[in-house]
Amino acid sequence: MIKHTKLIEKTGRSWSPFEGEPPVGGGLLLPTGDQIKIFTPKAIKTGDIKLPIPVGANKDYYKLGELPDILQDVYLNRLTKDGASWTTEHEVLIDPLAIRYTVFGMFPVVM
Repeated sequence: MIKHTKLIEKTGRSWSPFEGEPPVGGGLLLPTGDQIKIFTPKAIKTGDIKLPIPVGANKDYYKLGELPDILQDVYLNRLTKDGASWTTEHEVLIDPLAIRYTVFGMFPVVM
């Protein structure tokens, strides 16, 4: 059997591996019956956004909390228990130590 990941039902704050088949459509099956999976938006051109002062010796790294709001978000797709299609959701990641980066003039929106 393939190992997959599931949300621990007791706390809802941690993940643990389990044996079994993944949910149809992929992602993670929640105790509510909803499914979630990672969504990666299209990268943004660095020339299209106002970036803060880079951190460290490498000029491609930025503190997450100093970036424009759109670059502080994490994204996922959700299929509700009774839903017929996936919807994209996003939320601001609050992590004072998080760093994001640019590559070849593009800012990937990933987590």
